[in-house]
Amino acid sequence: MSANERFQEDVQQTKADFSQLKSEIKAGVDVSRAKDEAAFRVAGADAKTQLAKLQAQRADLKATIVSKTGDARDVVQAELDRIDSQIALAQAAMDEYYTRRDAGEAGLI
Repeated sequence: MSANERFQEDVQQTKADFSQLKSEIKAGVDVSRAKDEAAFRVAGADAKTQLAKLQAQRADLKATIVSKTGDARDVVQAELDRIDSQIALAQAAMDEYYTRRDAGEAGLI
């Protein structure tokens, strides 16, 4: 076998090795994406559950506040303000996460 034939054989082997490496990397990326998506679905469901709980607490406080006066009303209003703040923060965090995830940012979970 000539030096040129050996060189061509080495080039072909390098191309085959590179192609295999690309396939392995793609498979690894695909697995990571699937894991991220599964974790996102779980985290999203949990966030939605927590948000629903906060919204239910808010509705209860709104119903309660109408029957309160004076200091009791102030206490309920403070709690209502706290819940409203938590809801706003949760919604902002979820919006940011969706934006970053949809932009293809990796490692969010």
